[in-house]
Amino acid sequence: MSYQVSWQLKGRIILLEFSGDVTIEDIRDADQENAGLIKELDATVHVIFSVQQATRVPLNLYAVSKQVSAYKLPNFGYTVVFGTSAG
Repeated sequence: MSYQVSWQLKGRIILLEFSGDVTIEDIRDADQENAGLIKELDATVHVIFSVQQATRVPLNLYAVSKQVSAYKLPNFGYTVVFGTSAG
């Protein structure tokens, strides 16, 4: 597993951290965990998506977008993505 899902600020901000060679499947699996946390709450939840420790990430944004659904939840807030330019 090349990702970790945790609360950065309990009930408000989720931190998704990816490392190593990140696959679309990793993103899908992390999104499912992420959605599970968000569904438990009524409050707006924001997400920090870190690829700072990644050596390779999928660059096909269309393929990635087909694997994620948490952003469709009514209490999904903002997403901040930061990290590397690994390709």
